[in-house]
Amino acid sequence: MGDSGWLVLERETPLARLVDAYPVGEGLPCCSFVAAWSLCVAGLVGEDIAAELSAWARLDFSYWKLANIVSIPAPDLDEVLRDEGDEREWDSLEAALQMLGGRRCLPVVVCASQPAPELEPGKWHIVQRWKWQGLTGHTYLVKADLEGDGCVVVQSSIRHGTRIDEGTWEGTAGLSGYRVAVVTLPSFGGP
Repeated sequence: MGDSGWLVLERETPLARLVDAYPVGEGLPCCSFVAAWSLCVAGLVGEDIAAELSAWARLDFSYWKLANIVSIPAPDLDEVLRDEGDEREWDSLEAALQMLGGRRCLPVVVCASQPAPELEPGKWHIVQRWKWQGLTGHTYLVKADLEGDGCVVVQSSIRHGTRIDEGTWEGTAGLSGYRVAVVTLPSFGGP
């Protein structure tokens, strides 16, 4: 059996169809992409799900609200979901822990004397980085290599769309100046 973290990213999967519905310039928000990936890995997504965020939110609305800084417009939700309201208590890392398990590191401000949080070899991680000045942040997936500092970053943004990049996770890991927290997820099968 393969690693379900990778399997849900393959072509013709529900997640791939969702990504295709949000092209570069109109891409999936980062937290929505990670939330959708998590729902797939948890086995909650059927093959026939629509490629629209409101359909994905309906799968587990309490989870979706916690995992997303982006709210679903009221006209796109069923009446029953609107009745629950949409108070923004956003914590994508806590949502990931509740959905998939794992463990969370305390946030650190990354700089020359404080490296980025460590990644566990061979595991998937959800990384959240933010700066209070300018209120900028990003949530994304990182799969650490089994050996060495190599990793694969899987991410999405409205501006750049969804992308998969190889890199390294060492020192500041390109996160200098950001407050960074990481959830290390359990194994999902495969290497």
